[in-house]
Amino acid sequence: MENGRFTKEERGHLESLDAVERVYDTHIMYNDKFKCEFMRRYNAGEKPGAIFASAGMPARLIGYKRIERATYRWKEAERRGVLDLAGSPETCGDGRKCQARQDKRRAVERQRVMGKRDEEYYRERIRELQAEVELLKAENSFSSGPRAGMVPAAGLAA
Repeated sequence: MENGRFTKEERGHLESLDAVERVYDTHIMYNDKFKCEFMRRYNAGEKPGAIFASAGMPARLIGYKRIERATYRWKEAERRGVLDLAGSPETCGDGRKCQARQDKRRAVERQRVMGKRDEEYYRERIRELQAEVELLKAENSFSSGPRAGMVPAAGLAA
């Protein structure tokens, strides 16, 4: 690793591992099967570094901080019930696939949809305000004619 980035050779090695779904310059995406297997072994008392090393990712290669952060994320996902580990690594328990990635995708999609709704709302609101400005301009130009603001003299009919 150079300056926190994986070298081409390191990326090639990591991508060849069963536990890895994808490798970028600065981070690794692990597959759900590995996450479930990791948590099963971690909950049985095995140390995180040993689990990663047995999967071909020793701390000297990927860095202990990366192992520490992954452990924290997966523990939190398990606590929230998003990573159910009661059964096999393939199904994570009661026949459901591990939900962590699916939930993240759903959240991103919800944000995208909400963003579009917000965008549509603000575009419509801008159109309404622009129409209101034009109406006020028209009223102002009508009322600012030569006789605008004049009050008829007392006793004279207007």
